[in-house]
Amino acid sequence: MYDFNSITLESKELIKEYLNINKYENSEYNFITWFAWKESLGLQYTIICDCLCVLGNNKYIGWFAYFPVGTKDNVKLAISKLIDYFGKEGKPFIFISLSDVMMSILEEYSMLDLFKVENRRDFADYIYRRDKLVSLSGNKLHGKRNHFNYFHSSYEYELVPVTKDIEEECMLKVTELIENRSENKYDELTATLRILKNRDELALCAEALYVNGRIEGVIIGEDHNGVSLIHIAKANIEYRGISTALFKLFLEKNFTNCTYVNFMEDIGLEGLRKMKLSYRPEYLLQKNTLRLK
Repeated sequence: MYDFNSITLESKELIKEYLNINKYENSEYNFITWFAWKESLGLQYTIICDCLCVLGNNKYIGWFAYFPVGTKDNVKLAISKLIDYFGKEGKPFIFISLSDVMMSILEEYSMLDLFKVENRRDFADYIYRRDKLVSLSGNKLHGKRNHFNYFHSSYEYELVPVTKDIEEECMLKVTELIENRSENKYDELTATLRILKNRDELALCAEALYVNGRIEGVIIGEDHNGVSLIHIAKANIEYRGISTALFKLFLEKNFTNCTYVNFMEDIGLEGLRKMKLSYRPEYLLQKNTLRLK
């Protein structure tokens, strides 16, 4: 019924053209996010009623769809077409990662009552004030400020752009860190290396943190609709304060026009949640999963 396509560098301009129509805040509605995680999420896209429709299929959810991206007049019809498609294929219809903005659009269409709504705390994006992560001022970030001061006084360090000359060393470092600490090693490593290798084609800002002469941290981000979206942040935590330093130094010199920083979700990992909360987010961007009744 529909021609589905893989998300590739060649499809970047088309997908970004549609994404620019709505400019949703969610970290998922982003070409690089989809491009990086396309295998683990089983992502593919098609155009329905002049709307970008991205579908996925993985072992945790099964088949699912993201909210169609396009003009309001077309989105309602695209949703109806998607529901019909899932029904004809014998698949239960599931929407994932819908923000309150998308929920209000469904309500406006008188379609929200068609779905059972589940708030997914595990997939909420952590949103921070950029100026606070740079200054580390105030009582709430007192501990982070102490960690940075220790790092600053204890180690020789330098944050530099990732270039071809140091690309391999960066890849070796992130591979080491993911293999030692990740709970989803294969998928995370695949996504991370894809972003790192294609950083120039994707117009990403990529920096490496040298500590005592060796690369011990890598951070990569982009301007996502006026918000600094951090795609990768990996650091060797054997150096006290290195994570705080990585964020602070990176944001001091990059994305100075952005008020907010998005650290993405914690996917329910206790350690990751504790770390992200410790930086005192300004708010959590809540997302919902919707299942057709």
